[in-house]
Amino acid sequence: MNSEIAVEAVEVLGAIDTTRGIDPDTIAQTITGQARTLSHGQEFTGRPVTQITADDFHVIKWRSEYQFNAKDSRRWIERILEKERRYGVHHPAKTWFTAQQAERTVIANITPKLLPLHMAQQSLAPTALLTHMANLADMYFRAAATFSIKLDEGLSNFGVDAQGHLYYLDDDIYKWDQFTSLASMLGSGFAS
Repeated sequence: MNSEIAVEAVEVLGAIDTTRGIDPDTIAQTITGQARTLSHGQEFTGRPVTQITADDFHVIKWRSEYQFNAKDSRRWIERILEKERRYGVHHPAKTWFTAQQAERTVIANITPKLLPLHMAQQSLAPTALLTHMANLADMYFRAAATFSIKLDEGLSNFGVDAQGHLYYLDDDIYKWDQFTSLASMLGSGFAS
């Protein structure tokens, strides 16, 4: 899915904070944005099945790996939204929607464009970066202690808005792994 593929209809199914959701017109405008390449160390990273369309203000993640009919797509999004609202780690304006494209329904979400922490290292003062790292640790451990879940520790999975608030960018949330991946990430981070 990219800006070259026509979307016939969009159905907004909800936002993390229902008062801050992104409207259908903004979604339609962002759909016409540039398809972005995912690459390690670049602005947009992720799994090969994830596709990104972005403009200067918003980012759409197309979840094309999920192949459901319209009814099951709605149900899937409702379950995800319920969890994301409870966890409170994503940007409150994150909005889930379906896009009808030819003969299929595609699941997607849109968020305000944030500065990913792996890119912030190049542009933020060291004290600001340390503050964001402390906030990342707080979010990570709070989610683990409260919900027995694990956020993906990679810096590319966390982003900062213009007001300096930190949010989790990844859609994937994992079962708590007793610090296994955190220890690995810290070990490889300090070794390099």
